[in-house]
Amino acid sequence: MHPLVEYNLPQRPQWAIEGIPSFFEKFIGYRDNENLKLELGFQNPRRIRTLGNTIDKLDLHQILTQAEENYENTQNSKLRMVSVFLWKQGKLKTYIDLIRNDKKNGYPTYFEAAFDKKLNQIEPLWEKYLQEVKRNREAISRIPSSVVFPNKANYEKFKQSLQLD
Repeated sequence: MHPLVEYNLPQRPQWAIEGIPSFFEKFIGYRDNENLKLELGFQNPRRIRTLGNTIDKLDLHQILTQAEENYENTQNSKLRMVSVFLWKQGKLKTYIDLIRNDKKNGYPTYFEAAFDKKLNQIEPLWEKYLQEVKRNREAISRIPSSVVFPNKANYEKFKQSLQLD
């Protein structure tokens, strides 16, 4: 995934070098005849555990403005939280398209352009998202490694068993 991001998004911000590829590390789906149906955007239990009890204190501004690679053990988990946030807000594709086309639409960052809002207007959504993840940690801990079920019925049964908000 990294080579695809590097090649297709040369203008990407620092956080996206790991944040976007790590988004694709978790998928769950099912076989539908000859087709494979995949759902993305699931939290990764290992990453949520790594972030611990302070998960709802992650500083979006700090993550987005990091100027260089940070090798602390929680860093990639923080970056993945941003990409899943973009996905859950329906903005990940827009964000990637903005980077690919090098368009910020008058905003200082691609992130703000994706939301068509200043960062201080996005931060309440971020905080709500973090609180939701913290509240759902027990259910998130039951999400398995990426898996493809043999049929839609098994997939739906699994999703219901998660009991995510």
